[in-house]
Amino acid sequence: MPPCDPDTPTTSLPEHLQHLIEDRLVRGVIELPMLPQVTWQLMQMGASDEIDSAALTTLISQDQALAGHVLRVANSPMYKGYMPIVTLPQALSRLGIDLIYEIALTVSLQTRLFSVPGHSTLVRALWQHALGTALYAHKIAHILRQCTDSAFLCGLLHDIGKPLLLQMLVDLQRTSKDRLSPELIITAMERYHTQAGTLLAAQWNLPSLISTSISYHHDYTAAPEHTDLVLLVHLADLMAYFMLSPNTTQKDQLTNPALWAALGCTEADVTMLLLKRPEIMQVIAAMAV
Repeated sequence: MPPCDPDTPTTSLPEHLQHLIEDRLVRGVIELPMLPQVTWQLMQMGASDEIDSAALTTLISQDQALAGHVLRVANSPMYKGYMPIVTLPQALSRLGIDLIYEIALTVSLQTRLFSVPGHSTLVRALWQHALGTALYAHKIAHILRQCTDSAFLCGLLHDIGKPLLLQMLVDLQRTSKDRLSPELIITAMERYHTQAGTLLAAQWNLPSLISTSISYHHDYTAAPEHTDLVLLVHLADLMAYFMLSPNTTQKDQLTNPALWAALGCTEADVTMLLLKRPEIMQVIAAMAV
């Protein structure tokens, strides 16, 4: 079962640890990573109705490391053609603006934000789930003829509070005598990741559709706005858990026709999405940095 699956049995958190975490979250005493300018601009693009190809090329070109990673992914077995891609305009021409945007955003976030020394296995699992959710969100939005870029962006960031909390727990462990077991870490991340993610969204001044998805993807009925998008991210989240662990009980919720009907999807749509698992696993492998 993948780390941080909501169906994973959780361990009770010691009371003093709860107080430490809650105190830091309430007072905002938590080290929030700075959002690189290029990444912030990519997020703003994704939250808009349309992405300009020239602006996207210029933006990616400003970060040589990012441009190199984008070209590496574009030349991976998943995407490469008969001739290698050596320039960003070539990549845009062959793969299309939406895919290049998603590759750029994915690489930018993974290299800068999903990194906690000493916890590479857990961070990799968090990253795979985040990307899986983003890819399923894109596909659901495409079915519904909604903005796929916004859906991908919200899916990618929905659990951004988890790596943030993981880093905070690592820091707490350094300053206390407590040894935090993997079970305690996962329980803490599950319990507090939406609060941590909400703090980060405010710090980064993210558009409301992103911050709302972060705050309410587990409680979509309480979302004050962007309700359809939050429900879409919720279902993409369940899809991603099922993709990474097909035996999970999430399938009962995935085949709940009422949820999908509320979004405007049919049973045939759900069946098609479930069959996309091998394709999405290939994309996740291709986008690994």
